[in-house]
Amino acid sequence: FSSTGKFSEYCSPSTSTKKIYDRYQQVSETNLWDTHYEKMQRDLGNLKEESNRLRKLIRQKMGEDINELKYKELRDLEQNLEEWVKRIRDKKNHLVTNQTETCKKRIKNLEEQNKMMRHMMEEDEAERGLEDDGDYESQLALGVRNTHLFAYRMRPAEGNIHDRGYGLNDLRLG
Repeated sequence: FSSTGKFSEYCSPSTSTKKIYDRYQQVSETNLWDTHYEKMQRDLGNLKEESNRLRKLIRQKMGEDINELKYKELRDLEQNLEEWVKRIRDKKNHLVTNQTETCKKRIKNLEEQNKMMRHMMEEDEAERGLEDDGDYESQLALGVRNTHLFAYRMRPAEGNIHDRGYGLNDLRLG
């Protein structure tokens, strides 16, 4: 390496980094790649063993390949499965409880909105002078069917309509 720490400053345009490594191996009579290759082979073997062990464990947890297990291993597996089922049930119950609470809150909110809207409608009807007297039975007795009669209330500021000249005495036929 150069004083600047760059390996490429020793390379001429016709020389590649691979050629320099190959030349170094010839001169020093060592193989730079063997130790690296051997380490990779060991790592690959370890990873394959771990993969096989995990696959076997998964198969056992799925109920396969359990014939070779001893009593203690089967008991431990059963206890683990029971713990997992308990955790799953607890999580499921927690989710159901949360959803139920959310629905209850929505229902309560909608009921409050409904109550407010009914109150607003009653106030609006009162402002317009509409009053539901609820006396429908007497209307049916008079022969009036499927109609809803409302009594009109006058505001005090409007005065009496009889004082405006709309009485029966003022009505004349043409």
